[in-house]
Amino acid sequence: MTDRSDEQLMLDYASGDVQAFEELFRRHGQKLYNLFLRYCGDPHLAEDLLQECFLRVIEARNRYRSENAFGRWLVTIAMNLLRDHHRRISRRGERAGSETEPEALPHHGANPQLHLERQHLHEAVQKALLALPPEQRQVILLSKYYGFSFAEIAAMLNLSPAAAKQKAYRGMITLREKLAHLKEHDT
Repeated sequence: MTDRSDEQLMLDYASGDVQAFEELFRRHGQKLYNLFLRYCGDPHLAEDLLQECFLRVIEARNRYRSENAFGRWLVTIAMNLLRDHHRRISRRGERAGSETEPEALPHHGANPQLHLERQHLHEAVQKALLALPPEQRQVILLSKYYGFSFAEIAAMLNLSPAAAKQKAYRGMITLREKLAHLKEHDT
């Protein structure tokens, strides 16, 4: 099954091949979960968003066209979910992030000090990401963590490529400012 492209798997799923859907989930589920988790900082919410995203794939299976790259189509669904989620919490006056425990990083060898430093760095980066405006956070996550080009991001978020680059640039400046204290500790 792994020799079929994502696009072919989606077409096969639309034709009734449930195993094709399972393979798509296996290929993309963890990466999408990580994207949601980095966006919202809440493992439970990230899981809910992941399930909702694949539910929308199920609902849209007959509208999918193979000329659309599946990964880009899937991430567009995910970004729409995140945008909807942000609107809901904005209306209720809640914060975008969660104060839940951060995701655990794997322990690296017998050096607990190194593990603690990496955990601290991870928490600081996650906190800084959650403090960014949603549009900047989306662009940074899609470019740095998911590897999409600014042209692809622009198409997914209905922006111009220049606007996507500008949001990434401004977000990275803000991240550097918010994380500057970490560099001071190293010197």
